Amino acid sequence: MSIACRIPREKLFELVEVLMEKYLVYAPVEKAGSFVLSDIEDPAEVTLEYIRTINSVNSILLPPKEYLFKYRAGTMSFAGKLTAYIDVEDYSEKKEKPLCLFGIHPCEAHAIKYLDKVFLTEPKDPYYVSKRRDMFIAVVLCDKGDENCFCIPFKTYIPPEDVDLAMSLDEDSVVLQPFSKRGKEIVSKLEASPTEAPEINPPQRAKKIDISVFDSLTLKKVINGDISDLSEKCVLCQACTAVCPTCYCFDLYDEPDPEEPGAFFRVRRRATCHGLYYSRLAGGEVILEDKESRFKWRILHKFVFSKNMYGCYGCVG
Repeated sequence: MSIACRIPREKLFELVEVLMEKYLVYAPVEKAGSFVLSDIEDPAEVTLEYIRTINSVNSILLPPKEYLFKYRAGTMSFAGKLTAYIDVEDYSEKKEKPLCLFGIHPCEAHAIKYLDKVFLTEPKDPYYVSKRRDMFIAVVLCDKGDENCFCIPFKTYIPPEDVDLAMSLDEDSVVLQPFSKRGKEIVSKLEASPTEAPEINPPQRAKKIDISVFDSLTLKKVINGDISDLSEKCVLCQACTAVCPTCYCFDLYDEPDPEEPGAFFRVRRRATCHGLYYSRLAGGEVILEDKESRFKWRILHKFVFSKNMYGCYGCVG
């Protein structure tokens, strides 16, 4: 039986305070009637009773726009000759504290495991590595869900073993179950009473869909298949790729520094396969020209390419 302990609900803020001493904490907060995963300045902002946040962990690990490094090009005299040079200022290590994702749902923690497969496989992405290093993950078990959740067949309602802490809400208390040494160290700083670890049950209102169909998907089947009934409903708003915790496509471009002539930023921005520019080639050729082809590409990425490359689906339900 796993070791767990119980604290009163009002002590939850103390847990956040302890984490804030060492980490830059992101947690769900309520803003304008919606829930947002946001950096925390006041522990009282945190809420754990929500279905989903309008942004995912993806927005923290892979921001919509990220400055990677700054470079300056110029010339210098060397051995009596003018020589070109480039001076680079790397931003990959510019963070004051390690990150803490507090109160995310287990499905989001599984999304991080998927992103780890992408960005921590050689060659590793140094900017992702910097954010992921020493990250503390505290999940809250999700027992409700709604009609848009389908985590049950993917089993992503169960916390992955590499989280640091799992939390379960009762009416007047919170059960804390540390999974790691760091989790135990944090919990040890609280006045808590021992208890049994809670059972992990599927969310009550989540959909139970058959995902076995994905096992037989192939490139040929998707390309030749007819999914017009789905793609016709798409208005190309690109919101699906913006909120999806496992979408990770991006573009790179250079942006001049307005305050320093001759200096430029290398910028990474999120890209969406539902955008026209995503598959545009030199000369203006667009590979994924219509909605159906873009829809098929996303299905291929989630359920065919990901399975072949990483041994798992690129979807957490």
